[in-house]
Amino acid sequence: MVLDRYARFADSADVLSCPLCHSALKLQEGSLVCPKRHCFDIAKQGYVNLLGPSRQSAHYSKESFESRMAILEAGYYDHVKEAVLTAVGRALSPSEGPAAVNATPFRVLDAGCGEGFYARAIRENLCVDVVAFDLSKDAILMAARHDSRKAVKWLVGDLTNIPVLKGSINCVVDVFAPSNYDEFKRVLTPTRNASAPGVLVKVVPGSNHLTELRHLAEGSLRSKEYSNQLVTDCFEKHFKMTDRIKVTRTFEMSERDVRVFAEMTPLLFGIDAESLNLSRVKSITIEAELLVGTPRSQGPS
Repeated sequence: MVLDRYARFADSADVLSCPLCHSALKLQEGSLVCPKRHCFDIAKQGYVNLLGPSRQSAHYSKESFESRMAILEAGYYDHVKEAVLTAVGRALSPSEGPAAVNATPFRVLDAGCGEGFYARAIRENLCVDVVAFDLSKDAILMAARHDSRKAVKWLVGDLTNIPVLKGSINCVVDVFAPSNYDEFKRVLTPTRNASAPGVLVKVVPGSNHLTELRHLAEGSLRSKEYSNQLVTDCFEKHFKMTDRIKVTRTFEMSERDVRVFAEMTPLLFGIDAESLNLSRVKSITIEAELLVGTPRSQGPS
């Protein structure tokens, strides 16, 4: 009998790749094994470490992910979550219908998934297969523990060497995380072979994101204002923009939540939060832009 923590990896040979030799990984008892016998055990929490030796940023500690989860679960990012669900749902629509009944599952990759807030929402609300990875083992452990459905393939993995087979993903989701556009294009379904091209949904901060904290800390920041233009330009260099959606909400917050927010946001990394008069902040704006696109042609491979 296949245990719950193993069942989600039953089709691994169709999507996951060995980080050492890049061949397909197949479920064998409680491990993922490639033809060259590289073996990766499935942890009891339901994740697999497919990361070689790598240094992690001290900013992204277990405590920082716990702070992020507290803010996310409090509902402050629900409008961003709903926008992501809508964008992925639109990407899913072309593959639905009678012709898709016997097709391979629609697969979503959450790149840099952190504690798994968006990956869990996608799996719970849409009829899709979800693979999610992050460089932080602490984050993935947290994500796996909170996955009550035991349905997401959680991986510790590297953005520079995504442990996913070429052309096996229909939609990449990248929420407030770094991008590797070459890797995204590699794993996405090729346009010439798919009924619908692979789609990237990249979420970036809007110009008014955290404007209250930015104004409070402006003396310690390199720039008083934020623009995502450079990020957008880089996106459009690699992907053809098919949609761009802005979502914004301003929330009244307790001083406690403001302090938790200050601990989690990269905006204040390197700044002593205790030196800021956070009690002055009564509300915080959460603004995001979703950049949606398909890979620009790379020519024959």
